[in-house]
Amino acid sequence: KTKRDVAAELTALFALSAIRNQDKVGCMIFTDEIELFIPPKKGKKHVLRLIREIVAFQPKRVATDIGGALAYFSKIVKRKAVVFLISDLMDQNFEKPLRYVANRHDLIAVPLSDPRETEPPKAGLYALEDGETGEEIIVDFGNRRVREAYVANATRAQAQMQDTLRKSRVDHIPVRAGEPYDIAIINFFKMRELRR
Repeated sequence: KTKRDVAAELTALFALSAIRNQDKVGCMIFTDEIELFIPPKKGKKHVLRLIREIVAFQPKRVATDIGGALAYFSKIVKRKAVVFLISDLMDQNFEKPLRYVANRHDLIAVPLSDPRETEPPKAGLYALEDGETGEEIIVDFGNRRVREAYVANATRAQAQMQDTLRKSRVDHIPVRAGEPYDIAIINFFKMRELRR
Protein backbone atom coordinates (compact mmCIF):
# COMPACT_ATOMS: atom_id res chain seq x y z
CA LYS A 1 0.00 0.00 0.00
CA THR A 2 1.10 3.53 -0.65
CA LYS A 3 1.08 6.28 1.99
CA ARG A 4 -1.88 7.79 0.14
CA ASP A 5 -3.85 4.51 0.43
CA VAL A 6 -3.11 4.33 4.14
CA ALA A 7 -4.09 7.98 4.64
CA ALA A 8 -7.48 7.29 3.01
CA GLU A 9 -8.01 4.18 5.16
CA LEU A 10 -7.12 6.01 8.37
CA THR A 11 -9.39 8.93 7.52
CA ALA A 12 -12.28 6.53 6.94
CA LEU A 13 -11.50 4.67 10.17
CA PHE A 14 -11.42 7.84 12.30
CA ALA A 15 -14.58 9.18 10.61
CA LEU A 16 -16.53 5.96 11.22
CA SER A 17 -15.33 5.89 14.85
CA ALA A 18 -16.49 9.48 15.34
CA ILE A 19 -20.04 8.88 14.11
CA ARG A 20 -20.36 5.95 16.51
CA ASN A 21 -19.87 8.55 19.25
CA GLN A 22 -22.39 10.92 17.60
CA ASP A 23 -19.57 13.40 16.86
CA LYS A 24 -19.39 15.72 13.89
CA VAL A 25 -16.84 14.80 11.23
CA GLY A 26 -15.18 16.97 8.61
CA CYS A 27 -12.22 16.63 6.30
CA MET A 28 -9.66 18.86 4.67
CA ILE A 29 -7.28 17.66 1.95
CA PHE A 30 -4.38 19.92 1.06
CA THR A 31 -1.30 20.16 -1.09
CA ASP A 32 0.27 23.61 -1.18
CA GLU A 33 -3.33 24.86 -1.22
CA ILE A 34 -6.62 23.63 0.22
CA GLU A 35 -7.97 21.26 -2.43
CA LEU A 36 -11.03 19.91 -0.62
CA PHE A 37 -12.86 21.01 2.51
CA ILE A 38 -15.90 19.15 3.82
CA PRO A 39 -17.39 20.99 6.82
CA PRO A 40 -18.07 18.95 9.98
CA LYS A 41 -21.50 17.31 10.21
CA LYS A 42 -23.08 14.35 11.95
CA GLY A 43 -24.57 11.26 10.39
CA LYS A 44 -23.79 8.15 8.44
CA LYS A 45 -24.75 9.65 5.05
CA HIS A 46 -22.33 12.51 5.59
CA VAL A 47 -19.47 10.17 6.54
CA LEU A 48 -20.14 7.88 3.57
CA ARG A 49 -20.01 10.93 1.28
CA LEU A 50 -16.75 11.99 2.95
CA ILE A 51 -15.24 8.53 2.39
CA ARG A 52 -16.36 8.52 -1.27
CA GLU A 53 -14.73 11.93 -1.79
CA ILE A 54 -11.46 10.76 -0.22
CA VAL A 55 -11.26 7.54 -2.22
CA ALA A 56 -11.98 9.30 -5.53
CA PHE A 57 -9.83 12.35 -4.81
CA GLN A 58 -7.14 13.29 -7.36
CA PRO A 59 -4.91 16.21 -6.31
CA LYS A 60 -4.43 19.07 -8.76
CA ARG A 61 -1.06 20.06 -7.30
CA VAL A 62 1.94 18.18 -5.92
CA ALA A 63 3.71 20.55 -3.49
CA THR A 64 3.00 20.59 0.26
CA ASP A 65 2.24 23.44 2.66
CA ILE A 66 1.37 22.04 6.08
CA GLY A 67 1.71 25.46 7.74
CA GLY A 68 -0.74 27.02 5.30
CA ALA A 69 -3.25 24.19 5.82
CA LEU A 70 -3.02 24.53 9.61
CA ALA A 71 -3.44 28.32 9.37
CA TYR A 72 -6.53 27.87 7.17
CA PHE A 73 -7.94 25.32 9.61
CA SER A 74 -7.41 27.75 12.51
CA LYS A 75 -9.41 30.43 10.72
CA ILE A 76 -12.44 28.30 9.88
CA VAL A 77 -12.72 25.97 12.90
CA LYS A 78 -13.23 28.01 16.05
CA ARG A 79 -14.74 25.43 18.41
CA LYS A 80 -12.36 22.98 20.09
CA ALA A 81 -12.07 19.78 18.07
CA VAL A 82 -10.15 16.54 17.89
CA VAL A 83 -7.93 16.96 14.82
CA PHE A 84 -6.02 14.18 13.08
CA LEU A 85 -3.17 15.47 10.90
CA ILE A 86 -2.51 12.52 8.57
CA SER A 87 0.58 13.25 6.48
CA ASP A 88 4.16 12.16 5.89
CA LEU A 89 5.01 15.60 7.36
CA MET A 90 7.69 16.13 4.72
CA ASP A 91 7.66 19.91 4.80
CA GLN A 92 9.56 22.79 6.39
CA ASN A 93 8.70 25.65 8.72
CA PHE A 94 5.29 24.57 9.99
CA GLU A 95 6.18 24.47 13.71
CA LYS A 96 4.45 27.75 14.64
CA PRO A 97 1.03 26.91 13.11
CA LEU A 98 1.40 23.36 14.47
CA ARG A 99 1.81 24.69 18.03
CA TYR A 100 -1.03 27.16 17.50
CA VAL A 101 -3.47 24.40 16.49
CA ALA A 102 -2.18 22.08 19.23
CA ASN A 103 -2.82 24.76 21.88
CA ARG A 104 -6.43 25.32 20.75
CA HIS A 105 -7.48 21.82 19.73
CA ASP A 106 -6.74 18.20 20.56
CA LEU A 107 -4.25 17.68 17.74
CA ILE A 108 -3.03 14.16 16.99
CA ALA A 109 -0.46 13.76 14.23
CA VAL A 110 -0.34 10.54 12.25
CA PRO A 111 3.05 10.66 10.51
CA LEU A 112 3.09 8.23 7.59
CA SER A 113 6.25 6.61 6.35
CA ASP A 114 7.16 3.93 3.84
CA PRO A 115 9.60 1.19 4.93
CA ARG A 116 11.52 1.74 1.68
CA GLU A 117 12.44 5.23 2.88
CA THR A 118 14.78 3.83 5.54
CA GLU A 119 15.27 0.28 4.23
CA PRO A 120 16.10 0.52 0.52
CA PRO A 121 16.93 -2.56 -1.59
CA LYS A 122 20.42 -3.95 -1.00
CA ALA A 123 21.44 -3.88 -4.66
CA GLY A 124 20.49 -2.62 -8.08
CA LEU A 125 19.75 0.58 -9.96
CA TYR A 126 16.46 2.26 -9.07
CA ALA A 127 14.70 5.29 -10.52
CA LEU A 128 13.49 7.54 -7.69
CA GLU A 129 11.03 10.34 -8.37
CA ASP A 130 10.52 13.40 -6.18
CA GLY A 131 6.76 13.40 -5.55
CA GLU A 132 6.63 17.19 -5.49
CA THR A 133 8.94 18.26 -8.31
CA GLY A 134 8.69 15.20 -10.56
CA GLU A 135 12.49 15.17 -10.79
CA GLU A 136 13.81 11.66 -11.35
CA ILE A 137 17.25 10.32 -10.46
CA ILE A 138 18.86 6.91 -10.83
CA VAL A 139 20.30 5.55 -7.58
CA ASP A 140 22.69 2.60 -7.30
CA PHE A 141 21.78 0.87 -4.04
CA GLY A 142 24.54 -1.65 -4.75
CA ASN A 143 27.01 1.12 -3.82
CA ARG A 144 27.46 0.92 -0.04
CA ARG A 145 28.21 4.65 0.40
CA VAL A 146 25.18 5.68 -1.64
CA ARG A 147 22.95 3.32 0.34
CA GLU A 148 24.33 4.53 3.70
CA ALA A 149 23.89 8.19 2.70
CA TYR A 150 20.31 7.50 1.58
CA VAL A 151 19.45 5.78 4.88
CA ALA A 152 21.21 8.48 6.95
CA ASN A 153 19.29 11.24 5.15
CA ALA A 154 15.93 9.50 5.65
CA THR A 155 16.72 8.74 9.30
CA ARG A 156 17.73 12.36 9.92
CA ALA A 157 14.49 13.63 8.32
CA GLN A 158 12.40 11.31 10.52
CA ALA A 159 14.30 12.38 13.65
CA GLN A 160 13.68 16.07 12.80
CA MET A 161 9.97 15.36 12.33
CA GLN A 162 9.80 13.54 15.69
CA ASP A 163 11.64 16.45 17.31
CA THR A 164 9.18 18.97 15.82
CA LEU A 165 6.21 17.00 17.18
CA ARG A 166 7.81 16.59 20.60
CA LYS A 167 8.73 20.29 20.92
CA SER A 168 5.21 21.26 19.82
CA ARG A 169 3.74 18.82 22.36
CA VAL A 170 1.72 17.05 19.71
CA ASP A 171 0.68 13.46 20.39
CA HIS A 172 1.39 11.21 17.45
CA ILE A 173 0.79 7.71 16.11
CA PRO A 174 3.55 6.73 13.65
CA VAL A 175 2.21 4.50 10.85
CA ARG A 176 4.26 2.69 8.21
CA ALA A 177 2.61 1.92 4.86
CA GLY A 178 2.13 -1.79 4.26
CA GLU A 179 2.30 -2.67 7.97
CA PRO A 180 -0.62 -3.24 10.37
CA TYR A 181 -1.54 -0.12 12.34
CA ASP A 182 -4.48 -1.34 14.42
CA ILE A 183 -2.40 -2.24 17.50
CA ALA A 184 -0.55 1.09 17.40
CA ILE A 185 -3.85 3.00 17.35
CA ILE A 186 -5.41 0.92 20.14
CA ASN A 187 -2.28 1.28 22.32
CA PHE A 188 -2.17 5.02 21.67
CA PHE A 189 -5.71 5.56 22.92
CA LYS A 190 -5.19 3.22 25.90
CA MET A 191 -2.12 5.26 26.92
CA ARG A 192 -4.10 8.49 26.58
CA GLU A 193 -6.81 7.10 28.85
CA LEU A 194 -4.21 6.19 31.47
CA ARG A 195 -2.67 9.68 31.31
CA ARG A 196 -6.05 11.28 31.97
